[in-house]
Amino acid sequence: MKRIGLGIALLAALSVPALAADLPVKAPVAAPVLSWTGFYVGASVGGRWSDTTGDEISVLVNGVQMPCPTGVPCTLSDTYHGSAVRLGGYLGYNWQVSPNWLVGIEGDAAWADQTTTHLGGGLPGAINGFLVAFPGNLPNGPADSFAIRTRWDASARVRLGYLVTPTTLLYLTGGAAWLNFNSTSTCALAPAGSCTPTVSPLSITNETTKLGWTLGGGGEVRLSSNWFLRGEYRYADFGTSSYVNMPVNNLFGAAFVYQDTYSLHLRTNTGLIGIAYKFN
Repeated sequence: MKRIGLGIALLAALSVPALAADLPVKAPVAAPVLSWTGFYVGASVGGRWSDTTGDEISVLVNGVQMPCPTGVPCTLSDTYHGSAVRLGGYLGYNWQVSPNWLVGIEGDAAWADQTTTHLGGGLPGAINGFLVAFPGNLPNGPADSFAIRTRWDASARVRLGYLVTPTTLLYLTGGAAWLNFNSTSTCALAPAGSCTPTVSPLSITNETTKLGWTLGGGGEVRLSSNWFLRGEYRYADFGTSSYVNMPVNNLFGAAFVYQDTYSLHLRTNTGLIGIAYKFN
C-alpha cells in the first residue's frame, strides 16, 4: 500500500507542471497611444517686432508740385522699427492623418501696442507738405514728428506637422494675417516746430487694418493627455498702403491747400510661447 500511495503522489507532482503549461498566458497590456486629433484652445505670450518703410510720394500746394526747398537735403524715405510685448489667444483643430503626420487649421488674435516716433518731419523723410518753404512755413522743425503705431494683429492659417515622437510635434504654418496700425503727422508750432497758427489741422492720423500674409513654424510638446506647450515664430508682410493728408494754411486772406501723399510698407516678426488645452 505504501508503494501504491507513493506512486500516486509522484504522478500528481509530475502532472502539475504539465497542467500549468496548458493554461493560457495573458499578454502584457500596451499603453494606449494618444491621438492628436481634436479641437484645442490656448493662450500665448511673446514679442512682436515691426519694420516699416515710409516713402513720401508727392507734396502739392493748390495743385502745384512742390520741389525740395533750396539748400535743404531731401530724404524722401525713412524706416521705423519697434518692438512690444504681445499677449494673445489661439484656437484650432488637428487631424492626425497617419502615425507621424498631422494637418490642422488655426486662428489667433493678439494685442501689442507700440509707437515709433521720428522727430524733424511730419511725413516720411525730411520734406513735408506742412513744412514746404512757403511764407509762414520753414522747411523742417525739431518738434515736428511722424509716428507709426501698431496695435492688434490676427491670422487664419493652416498647419502641417510631423511627430518626431508620439509627444513631440514639429510644424510649419501659413495663411492670411491682419494688422491694425495708424500713422500720425504732426506739425508743431514755431519756434520748435515749423507751423504757424494759420495751419489747420496741426495733426493728422490715418488708421488702417491691413490684410497680408504670414509664414512660420514651431514645435509643440504634449505635457499630458490634454495639455500642450508650444514655441512658435512667424513672419508677416502687409504690403504697401498709401495715404493723403490735406492740411490748409489760411495765410494773407488766401487758403493754401497742401496735398501730402505718402506710403507705408509694414512687416512684422513674431515669437511666442503658448499653452493649450485639447478637448477629448
